[in-house]
Amino acid sequence: MACARPAASFSRSATDFVKTINLGINIGNTFDVPSGNELDWGNQRVTRSLIRLYKSKGINAVRLPVTWGGHFDVDDPEHRLQPAFLDRVQDVVDFCLDEGMVTILNIHHDGGSAGWPKEWLTIDGVNEDRSNQILADLWRQIALRFRDYGEHLVFESFNEIRKAKSHPGEDGQQAGQDDWSGKPLYCKTVNRYAKTFYDVVRATGGNNAKRYLIIPTYAATDYEPSCRAWAHPNPSDNHVMVSIHAYEPVGFTLCGEDPHYNREEFGKRFSEVFALFDEVFLKKGIPVVIGEVNADLRFYDAEKTMPNDADRVNWAKHYGYVAGRAGCPCFLWEPGGKLGMGLIDRKNLTWTHPEVVDGFLRGLKAGRKSQTK
Repeated sequence: MACARPAASFSRSATDFVKTINLGINIGNTFDVPSGNELDWGNQRVTRSLIRLYKSKGINAVRLPVTWGGHFDVDDPEHRLQPAFLDRVQDVVDFCLDEGMVTILNIHHDGGSAGWPKEWLTIDGVNEDRSNQILADLWRQIALRFRDYGEHLVFESFNEIRKAKSHPGEDGQQAGQDDWSGKPLYCKTVNRYAKTFYDVVRATGGNNAKRYLIIPTYAATDYEPSCRAWAHPNPSDNHVMVSIHAYEPVGFTLCGEDPHYNREEFGKRFSEVFALFDEVFLKKGIPVVIGEVNADLRFYDAEKTMPNDADRVNWAKHYGYVAGRAGCPCFLWEPGGKLGMGLIDRKNLTWTHPEVVDGFLRGLKAGRKSQTK
């Protein structure tokens, strides 16, 4: 199947292309479900109405995380994807594009720390050649299916690839452990996978010869070693971007329990992170896409009756301002519901925390406006 809408020219650099994104959102906990059933983590089937709900808020970009592992056989020499699943993914891509959304399609939980074969896109020192071949075979199929699509469809190579827990690590003492820090051996493997992705997609021709592509850092982290180890697969190609999941500051967004926004403290951390992005990527003409960002819902009281939405809004405006000023588009992680990072009741198609989204939009707009002063 091919998309009937006319192809765009791809005439802009990636840096200019991302300027068209107001705010993006992830369709999380849906097609990224490892079982392959988009309903298994409590969400509804994705419909055009959901995409239109995004659009009604001023969101004009979607990231579609997809886990492909349940839809092919690792022992199949050609690693053929199940046609029905690819058709369903294409349907949702079409929903997004029909609403004018920039749409990012990726390979998601196929890469992680569980290792072969559950998370086949692994760094374990044993199966990496097999993983690299599967990556090539899958992206060839995906790229051929969408070869005629215009510039609003963007391919992202993979998600948060990191060391498998079975891997003893560089020092032989890391078996059973995750690694998010970006050690040289692991970064080298991720760069190898990225080059495979790039070469395979470009080789399929058509619009894929110039399609905008996104490649994450090791584990998609904003840690300095991961950023500095990122390697451009073809420095002469200005249609390549880097993806980073900058859940900052992590104590407020993910790991801590303090529900309060601290402008001075948060501002210091934002300055550190975005200064690193500027030095390593932006000044070299490589756009930084914040592929995932949001902050877990906290509560001011032990009984959990007083949510910290006011502080989340202040955080969102501050984060958005800094990202907007830097020219980095942001994609909210949205898993559905009202707890955690949920922003939408997908059953009833209503926003559960609209003020957080509005905060991001206001911050991004103000940050971009400040660039012209």
